[in-house]
Amino acid sequence: MQQHEHAELVSLLDLAMKIPTKGETAVHDFIVELFKCLDYVYRIRVARTGVDIPFNICGEVRDTKTDVCLVDRLQNDIILLVQEDKRPEDTESTDAQAQLVAEAVADFTQNNVNRDALGLPPLAEKVIPGIVMVGTMPTFFKIPITQTLETHIAFGIYPPDETVVTYCYPPFLALIVKG
Repeated sequence: MQQHEHAELVSLLDLAMKIPTKGETAVHDFIVELFKCLDYVYRIRVARTGVDIPFNICGEVRDTKTDVCLVDRLQNDIILLVQEDKRPEDTESTDAQAQLVAEAVADFTQNNVNRDALGLPPLAEKVIPGIVMVGTMPTFFKIPITQTLETHIAFGIYPPDETVVTYCYPPFLALIVKG
């Protein structure tokens, strides 16, 4: 059984490394299968794709849509966000990073709504883990969200305190092919 899972993971890795001429990449499928193989997914934790999360920004309610996320089913909380950078030819993935941060703020808000429904007090702050994928290369993020930041974003007011998002990416070798 485990050999089949690993074979599927390797097949999806191969597909995810290919840039399609049209349509979606296989990165989302690869991430979901990777989470399964690493035992991130089990009875109370599921990997989901395309989850809509309401996002309050500048007095309007918008929707953010996760590429992939891990959901804790006990509290219905999203505990990890994954965003694919769909523009791998660009050197800066600022759009994917900004989208990941927006999803983290929306996730924080929704998690507090879920906590309220369970009779639990809202969290004043939380660090939301996230990953931006460029093809199969991850960059890992720790995104600190506070109720103050959430409120300021909801009303379109510049927050009084700086929010520092930290990130880490694995070293890799750039291969130069001379032909």
